[in-house]
Amino acid sequence: MNCAPHDVRDYFFGELEEDARLRMDAHVTGCDACRAELRELETARAALLALRDEELPQRIAFVSDRVYEPSPVLRWWRAFWASGPRLVFAASVMLSAALVFHALRPAPAPPPVAQAPAVDIEAVRAEIRREIVQAVSSSEERYAERSAQLVSAAEQKLRQERQRDHEATNASLDYIERQLKYMHRASLDVGGMR
Repeated sequence: MNCAPHDVRDYFFGELEEDARLRMDAHVTGCDACRAELRELETARAALLALRDEELPQRIAFVSDRVYEPSPVLRWWRAFWASGPRLVFAASVMLSAALVFHALRPAPAPPPVAQAPAVDIEAVRAEIRREIVQAVSSSEERYAERSAQLVSAAEQKLRQERQRDHEATNASLDYIERQLKYMHRASLDVGGMR
C-alpha cells in the first residue's frame, strides 16, 4: 500500500476531521489496497467482538494477586506509617531508649589537673597584712595631705576676709572721725568760739 497521505486506520476508527474524512471516502472508492485494508480491519473487529467476556479462572487470579501483592514487610511498613498512635509510640520508645542510654553511659574522665605548688599560708597572710598596712598608710598620707591643703586654703581665706574686714573697719572709723571733726568745727563756728 503506497497511499501515504491517507491513514486508513484513523479513517476506520473515525478519528479524522470532517474534510479529511470526505477526502478519504473519495480515495477509498478508487483504491483497491485501501479497501482491502479496511476489510481486514473490519474482519479483526468482528472477530474481537465475537469473543465472549470470560472471567479469569480463580486459580490464575489468586496467583496474579500474590505476584502484585506487596511483601509482608512492606505492608507492615505502610501500616506503621499510616497510624498516628503507632508513630507516637515509636517516638516515645526511641526517646526513652536515648534517655536510658544517656543516663547509663559512663561519664567522661575529667581532664588532668596540674598540681599547684605548695603555698606557705603564713607567708601569704604576712604579705596580705603588709599590703593592707601599706594601703592604709598611703591612704592616711593622702588624707593628711588633703586635710592640710584644705586647712591652708581655709586659713588663707580667713586671713583675706580679716584683711577686708580690717580695711572696711578702718575706712568706717576714718569716715566717722572726719564727720566728727566736721561737726566739731561746725559747732565751733556756730557757737562763736573761734
